[in-house]
Amino acid sequence: MGASSIVVIVLAYCFLYNYADGSTIECASNETYVPGEIPAKVEFPQNYTAVVRYSYWNRTNALISELKTSSSLKIKRITRQATTNFIIGKTNVTFNESWCSTLQNASTLDDIYSIPKMAADALHFDGLSISHLVHSILGASFSRKIYANETVTVGGVEAVRWIGCQDQLGANKTGMQVEVAFAGSNSTAPYSPQIQNPIVLSVLIILYNESDKTIMDRVSFDIPEVDTPKGIVTDELDLPQGIYCNGMEFSEIRASLPSKFDASFDYTDINGRIVHNVDMLYDAVERIISFRMNALADRDAPFIGNASLPKDFSLVDVIHDFKFGLQYILDGDNNACKEVKAIDADFGDVLMLDVATKQIDMKSATQIVMNISQAEFYYGGKRLSEEGVELELYVSRSAPSTEGGAYSVVELLFTTQPWIFDSSAAPFLHSVIQYHKNESGMEVGRTVIRLHSFRNASGQTTRWTTVSAYPCLRLVEDSYLYVHLKNSSLPALEKLGLSKVQNALKEAIAHAAGVSVLRVANFFFKQIQENVVAFFVIGEASGVAPANTKGRMNESSAVEARELLNSTLMDRDVSFFVIGSDLSKTELKLARTSLGVIPSKWAPTPSPPSFNGYTGGSMFVLGVFMLLLGVGIGVGGMFFVWKRQRITGLAYQVFE
Repeated sequence: MGASSIVVIVLAYCFLYNYADGSTIECASNETYVPGEIPAKVEFPQNYTAVVRYSYWNRTNALISELKTSSSLKIKRITRQATTNFIIGKTNVTFNESWCSTLQNASTLDDIYSIPKMAADALHFDGLSISHLVHSILGASFSRKIYANETVTVGGVEAVRWIGCQDQLGANKTGMQVEVAFAGSNSTAPYSPQIQNPIVLSVLIILYNESDKTIMDRVSFDIPEVDTPKGIVTDELDLPQGIYCNGMEFSEIRASLPSKFDASFDYTDINGRIVHNVDMLYDAVERIISFRMNALADRDAPFIGNASLPKDFSLVDVIHDFKFGLQYILDGDNNACKEVKAIDADFGDVLMLDVATKQIDMKSATQIVMNISQAEFYYGGKRLSEEGVELELYVSRSAPSTEGGAYSVVELLFTTQPWIFDSSAAPFLHSVIQYHKNESGMEVGRTVIRLHSFRNASGQTTRWTTVSAYPCLRLVEDSYLYVHLKNSSLPALEKLGLSKVQNALKEAIAHAAGVSVLRVANFFFKQIQENVVAFFVIGEASGVAPANTKGRMNESSAVEARELLNSTLMDRDVSFFVIGSDLSKTELKLARTSLGVIPSKWAPTPSPPSFNGYTGGSMFVLGVFMLLLGVGIGVGGMFFVWKRQRITGLAYQVFE
């Protein structure tokens, strides 16, 4: 085969390669075209959604979705290899199905709409959005601006072809042709009534060799959909669920749990298909935490941690007294004591302070419920709940485990507006979602915590009537006590609420006696004259070796507690306050010198005399008494008659 034949074959191959896709280089044609500017109205609106089919010749194809608002640009780019998302705004983020990271400089994102550098420089295109591409074309300096002689059909819509030509780019005399097909005034109107013609339907950028008119590069943008945003939470962040974004700036959580509260949670293990109902009480002042849940479904519960619960009963009550280092476990169904021992450090509410000394402390409420430290959360934008409620998102992650590197991503969802919840109106914690990941970042489990009751006890008395360690108390002779409530009446206490009085009285007695509130129990009240007498018990010291809790107090015996309480009441009245639902305070007093011990045995009550008939002695005495009485009456009668006759005779003699 001759050299001339090879040249012909190569030229024919080049011709087919360059023009097989139907592209024509209008800028290099000798045809006559009508010059003209592209209408400025093809500019995209400030807020829009768009779908773009992007093709970079034989290199890559992608389906790209955009959501542009005044504060952010959200992009989803789908290729055969991966789906990648970008958020450009105050915070720049990129993420996919398994990872997320911040971007220091959005200008480095040249792989969203990648075009040849020579074309990008000529158009001053940043490669971020289709709206910026159209804006760049409108403002670019072209050698010629023309309209093609024929229209083109794009997506079933007849479109006008506008062409911008730029000659002699770079040192190699490269030419650039930019073709914009847009729907004109006579074209079919867009399906969205919010969008009007003219509207760009496609953009084609071609780089070609000006010498031999061969195509060097070709990038196309087909735009089948442009609309305005509808029903979208207007927030610059819309981060993926269950993925932690590295590099985000930590922020303070908008709302947090108080230092004293009681609450009820639904705790759902999605993968295990288990629903826990958890009742929790938290008091950082008395340093007591209690929770009640199903002992048979304790897997993956943050309250349990790595501890093991007894499985011989279903409902378990766990009470941790960090002030005295004791743990109470009770059978919740039968209200029976299972065990009393030192606090188990494996429970999820325990914070290890010193491994060497095994010193522990109670975790904050945030650490227990949310299973993470508050300082590690970042703001993740807004999200709509399943009910359509707008929520604020805060995200964090736990430290990777030492065994395999597994970790959890934690999401906190708060309401953005005040909601009426348990008679109070305020933003509240809607839910806590935990995504459990393996070392590769793949999700292996998910749990959801939802609040269905919550009472903030800050500034109030804890509802100790809902927590009782009474079945675990040892009662001795000195345990049974009573005390007078000064200048009070039972109806007045009932009006305040006997449970509120009992809660406040429990704390007052415990503080005066130097014992845990858990050891003061079994109250009842009785009106005696002008005072109300409160009967109660103080349990004996447990005798258990306690855990090494921070600031731990030593247990005192029931005798010591009684003597300390009595010595206080010998000096003065002890005041305490009952706090109402409206936070009003009513002062009550334990009367001075009124403490008493309920005796083990009461003296028998005297019996009334019983009638069994008269004895002989009593009958003799009665007879003698009656005889003397009869003699006295007879003698008196005779004396009276004699005296009367004498007086009558004397009177007669005087008359005569």
